[in-house]
Amino acid sequence: MGQTPHGEVGWLYCSRFGMGGLPDLPLEARRIRSWDGTDLAWYEGGNPEGPPMVFCSGLGGGLLIWKPLIERFASRFRLIGWDYRGLYQSQRARHDGAYDLIHHVRDLVHLLEHTGAEAPVLVGWSMGVQLGLELHRHHPGRASALVAIHGTAGRPLDTAFDSPFTSRAAPYVFGLMKLLGRRFGLVGPTLARRAIVVRSFVEIGRRLRCMAPDINIPGFQEVAEDWTRLDLDAYARIFEALGAHDASDLLELIETPTLVVAGDADLFTPLPLSEEMAKTLPDASLEVIGGATHFGLLEYQDEIADAVERFLDERELAKADRAPRRKRRAQRKIVPA
Repeated sequence: MGQTPHGEVGWLYCSRFGMGGLPDLPLEARRIRSWDGTDLAWYEGGNPEGPPMVFCSGLGGGLLIWKPLIERFASRFRLIGWDYRGLYQSQRARHDGAYDLIHHVRDLVHLLEHTGAEAPVLVGWSMGVQLGLELHRHHPGRASALVAIHGTAGRPLDTAFDSPFTSRAAPYVFGLMKLLGRRFGLVGPTLARRAIVVRSFVEIGRRLRCMAPDINIPGFQEVAEDWTRLDLDAYARIFEALGAHDASDLLELIETPTLVVAGDADLFTPLPLSEEMAKTLPDASLEVIGGATHFGLLEYQDEIADAVERFLDERELAKADRAPRRKRRAQRKIVPA
């Protein structure tokens, strides 16, 4: 592997994006030692002269989930992302208590300083929304804008599926995950590559109203195969910490321009939570994607990319040439905050 000013390059055109007949995306994979010595994988691409856009992922998928936005904004923004400590290509934390949101915030700040990315547009999905909000507690005004996709301000297990059973069952699920550790990776990727398994799983998800009817199945298969390789012990510890985290007290203090993107069929982050967050943030707008679940980035990819692009254009946050639009598949619904 070679050296660059921003760290060690792993491979050009990240091979994790090569499935499903989709073209490779222009991202370079690199390594960095974070503030406590944890070895992290991070990724960079797009327009090196453009303003920085940093992707903060959720726990349902890593960088693969951002394909539609990477494709849309590669010509206009310098794109940066990373794998959370303990997940995907990043190393486990050096001790099991180092998975709280503050540890991920410190990783983000370390990455921003390492890359010289000033005033980035932070784009978060699910957990990434809480991470972007928590950044404000310790570094107010660090971001030029926030895009909060399918995420809440805190304690997501208390409101998921509109049932108290979720938070009560979570400790048992997390306990099982800790026991499994990396063992699921011995069979999970093989199952995820089998079309009949993936289609059956998606059909169950549709019947449970956890996935939209027109979810991108090849895209979901990519994300699922990547996810099944995870260290589920580290994953459970991150999810536990996420479930206890709450940034609701920050909302009325965050003056950063914010776009809240919600799905009216999202059971994990019910729409009223997004509506309340958009109303409480001093400078926020809300866009509701009709029919989208928590996996809207795999269901209504163009609609979400369009919403983000309009927001960035209206706030004059992009400087490079406009990226080409693709035809939308479904009707969108805009709700002013």
